Amino acid sequence: MTVQVVFDAAVLVEATAFAGATWLDWPAVPPVSGNTCQDAVGVIASSPVFDHDWALVSSRTIIQQTGDTLATEIGLHPRDVAGYLRAVAHLAAASGGAVLDDPTATVIGHGADLAAPLDLALAGRRLVVTANPALVKLGPLWGPQRQPIMHAKEFVNRVDAARRGRGG
Repeated sequence: MTVQVVFDAAVLVEATAFAGATWLDWPAVPPVSGNTCQDAVGVIASSPVFDHDWALVSSRTIIQQTGDTLATEIGLHPRDVAGYLRAVAHLAAASGGAVLDDPTATVIGHGADLAAPLDLALAGRRLVVTANPALVKLGPLWGPQRQPIMHAKEFVNRVDAARRGRGG
């Protein structure tokens, strides 16, 4: 059974923006590495090997937030930002997910960095994986729909344990 997951922009930024991170060679989980967010994306990259256990679903807003942060706050060259965002979209499709148009906004009272992943998750009952402390504080089950939210480290550790349990 494939479980759909939404990564917030913070996960996607931290997966590539810091020393030792490369989007040309994602780590396969198991084992885990020292970069939790890179491992989270590695879960998606290695999903086809594990019978498509996880599918990444993203939205145009999350992709734009990621690109804006990488360009303005991290200072990556626009060519590199565009290449990375294409790689994320490819990983999403290869895992059985996609980059979707933004769903109708239903989350009120939170900024776009919180509302975008929550709206997307609520639209399809998907797990939110985040590196944003404000989003982590809303979890583990948020709102009347009891939307599951977890930190990227918890996600990676649980996937690692599950895959090892299956002999992966």
